[in-house]
Amino acid sequence: MDLIICRNVLMYLTPEVAGRVVGNLYRSLVDGGWLLVSAVESSLMGSLPFVAVDFPGVIFYRKDLEKKQVQVKAESAPHWTVPAKAQMLSHAGKEVGATPPAPAVPPIPTPSPAPGEGEDHQEQEGALTPYEEALASYQRGHYAEAEKKLLELLTPDAGNVAAMALMARARANQGKLEEALGWGEKVVAADKLSPGSHYLLATILQEQGRVAEAAASWKRTLYLDQDFVLAHFTLGHLALAQRRIQESRRHFANVLSLLRAYGQDDLLPEAEGMTAGRLRDMVASMSRIA
Repeated sequence: MDLIICRNVLMYLTPEVAGRVVGNLYRSLVDGGWLLVSAVESSLMGSLPFVAVDFPGVIFYRKDLEKKQVQVKAESAPHWTVPAKAQMLSHAGKEVGATPPAPAVPPIPTPSPAPGEGEDHQEQEGALTPYEEALASYQRGHYAEAEKKLLELLTPDAGNVAAMALMARARANQGKLEEALGWGEKVVAADKLSPGSHYLLATILQEQGRVAEAAASWKRTLYLDQDFVLAHFTLGHLALAQRRIQESRRHFANVLSLLRAYGQDDLLPEAEGMTAGRLRDMVASMSRIA
């Protein structure tokens, strides 16, 4: 492979397993090939023969069999165009590999029918509100289309918090992180007491590599809602990565305690498809090294 993008996957694995995965990725690259991981996973790359190449807002790792250079200039980058920030806050629930997801937006009343279903489809689409139309586009992965519909909606209704939050997510999923951050900040300003607003902002800050600011926003999330499971999990993972073991154990214990209210296959609120059982397994795996 010339290029492998593996973002926000390694963070869910133990260091031992992550090391094996990175080794496999390294062996899958041609000499001179490139690996892109998220900012919070950079600490896992130091023990392998990669050369770090620093670009504005992102670090690429280049396979160099002979380690001829300790630094590579940015102009040595691949000739193709790679977005500095890959897709985040995915609309699809993933068992591994997803950034701890942003607060889920309310689902539309009924799924959109497949194209080609004729008049029934048109009648159902006509019954949707403008926000629901934008949400339906977002859930299909049509982020630019959702963005266009949201702009139309926000023009007369600039204070629509749900629309602003969905706009932040849609722009983040297109790699427009600065624009996403601006909308995330508007959401917080409009709804300061919503823990979900602060959590959404934190996920965008994390993707920008602004980990300290993201952590502060996650802490505000917990200040507003001490039972916010995903905020405890994310702060526990961050503390573990920074070797603050006691702090990570405390957050993971809170996660496990809160998960007692859920069955193994229950979907967690605001987790976009992640089950309680899956999160339990992840915490158990991390707790073994904490």
